[in-house]
Amino acid sequence: MSETLLLVTLLTSFALLLASFRLGKLYIYCYLAMLGGVMLFLVPVSVSVFGWPLALAEILFATFFLATDILSEHYGESDARKGVWILIVPQLIVAGLIHLAALFTPSDMDIGIPVMQEFATILPFMSLVVVFLILVIEQQLDIYTFNKIKRITSNRWLWLRNLGSTISTQTVDVLIAYPIFFYPIFGTDVWKLMVSAFVLKILMAFLDTPFMYLSYKFKPTELVK
Repeated sequence: MSETLLLVTLLTSFALLLASFRLGKLYIYCYLAMLGGVMLFLVPVSVSVFGWPLALAEILFATFFLATDILSEHYGESDARKGVWILIVPQLIVAGLIHLAALFTPSDMDIGIPVMQEFATILPFMSLVVVFLILVIEQQLDIYTFNKIKRITSNRWLWLRNLGSTISTQTVDVLIAYPIFFYPIFGTDVWKLMVSAFVLKILMAFLDTPFMYLSYKFKPTELVK
């Protein structure tokens, strides 16, 4: 059940991204901003996929990679880099507001502040800042690799630049970001999360490749000459 739901959620997220792209660059940015806020709340959530734990935020993270690849392919490196900050900044703002709310003393009728306090305990603000910086570096690497392959192959082999940039960057993410971010939450069991994440990230990279090709069918009017 979890596996089917995961696949449906992933493909739905990809499809919504394509629909946003069809409306124009501004709508992709809006979609990324929304993803940033939602991803933060999904980070501590782990689900079982074929008996292995998986951070649910990975579904939206895969959409993020597809979004920057689409921006790179159709608008260029500069617009793709803007997309990175549009996703990261809302996460920082939401995280900051949650940690600020956690400082208040709840009233007898309040049920929200204890939830905020628990969230702040699980995800300390400085740890979030460090991980967000790592995400920025990873995404810059992804964008650079994507466009480097594009130039080397003279705009041929879209599948190669999509897979090559995504898989290489996702490998860095698993090896560096996962131990820093998830060890405080899952302890030594983090290795299980890393293994399942690496396998799923590769599968998601292959799944998003058809959507890269479909993006040429969904070009917004601002790109149609």
